[in-house]
Amino acid sequence: MFRNKVLVVRSSEHILFFKLAKEDEDEDEKWLQYDSMCSRGFINGSKKLNSFTIIEDQHIHFCQFSMTDDQTDSDTFKPIRVNTMMNFFETGMLVLGDKAPYAIAYKEDEPDFKMFTRKMHQDFKATVNNKNFENALGMTIEDVNHFFVADDEKIFMFDDITYE
Repeated sequence: MFRNKVLVVRSSEHILFFKLAKEDEDEDEKWLQYDSMCSRGFINGSKKLNSFTIIEDQHIHFCQFSMTDDQTDSDTFKPIRVNTMMNFFETGMLVLGDKAPYAIAYKEDEPDFKMFTRKMHQDFKATVNNKNFENALGMTIEDVNHFFVADDEKIFMFDDITYE
């Protein structure tokens, strides 16, 4: 439950999002499904940060709700996938600190849990090329500090440091 307005539920193949709404003005409010995500992961949320995580066997997806207090359009509380990382913890549940950069990861049938501290902020994103690389393939060659991107027309080579 998020802000007593959104209910996030996991079914066998999807994560479903419901919000309180009226179908007709004469009726009482009902929980109506307004969105879904294809995932079989576990859900863990943070009420303070307007965010939630979806923990799958291979990936951990960090999501948040697009919303402001004065929003009234159909995109209110729309779930957005902000970031994805590999589940190298092999964890079944991840608890993130609201203020401090701490995370506690634990897995069923394990005798204890692991606590992690974020060492650096890794959300740095910068536009280095305006070309559309949708459906392109990439490959890194660490010996020469370059990476290659191949699309339908050409193969591009970029330097790891300068991105040129």
